[in-house]
Amino acid sequence: MFKKRMAALSLSLVCLAGASVAHAADSAVGSWLWSTADELSVITLMADGRYMDAGVFHSSPGVLDTAHTQIEWGTYSWNATTGAINATSLGDLNGNWGLANDVDGIQYLTVSGNTGTLFQPGCCSGTLTRILSSPSSAIVGTWTDGEYGVNTFLADGRYIAAQVVPGDAAHTGIEWGTYSWDAASGKITATALGDRNGDWGIAGDVDGPQYATISGNVATVFQPGCADCGGIQTRILPVPEPESYAMYLAGLGLLGVMIRRRKARI
Repeated sequence: MFKKRMAALSLSLVCLAGASVAHAADSAVGSWLWSTADELSVITLMADGRYMDAGVFHSSPGVLDTAHTQIEWGTYSWNATTGAINATSLGDLNGNWGLANDVDGIQYLTVSGNTGTLFQPGCCSGTLTRILSSPSSAIVGTWTDGEYGVNTFLADGRYIAAQVVPGDAAHTGIEWGTYSWDAASGKITATALGDRNGDWGIAGDVDGPQYATISGNVATVFQPGCADCGGIQTRILPVPEPESYAMYLAGLGLLGVMIRRRKARI
């Protein structure tokens, strides 16, 4: 859901050695889901040190907490020993909550497989689930344009989308709702339950329905009839543990994808 921007995007998967190998051991890398009756939050920690925090919160049943329902994005580091997340926000629309500058202090994440515990000493804690791909539907997972556009499609038919458009506050924000995806055509049919990104998005987009055709962990997104819409998005994946590198590196060299687009969205 990344729109009306011209950019050259280079996505590279390079052979890892030295410091890169150490970085890849960070098991916090991935997209993490917090979901309750009143809250839906996805924290995405990317392997290159960027993050996106997108959350929907209610102060009481049916009453949206507008002060904290939004997105925050920036850079981070994670201490695998203590779990401390040291984050610096580059944009903060979610009030005094978030990974950076949270009112209750530094957030900590401890990881065991695909389960995470997010906590703040003396205050808050909760259990997160890593968002993975699904054999039942290729679109399930979290996708990024390589910048600060991050869209999550859950297996239960819900979605949450975060979009950052530099210099365009009207279209920078969060959208969430329900969706279905037609694997044959790629068409995404979505109903927004909340929309804070203007007239762009997965649901109700000014240029019509969005489509995504998927091959493995790469999605080609487009809108018929909009010549300058489209691009490539990649699935956010956990970084493999060091013992898995030999298998991965044997088949991987340099992957470069250059995209010239005015807008590219899921």
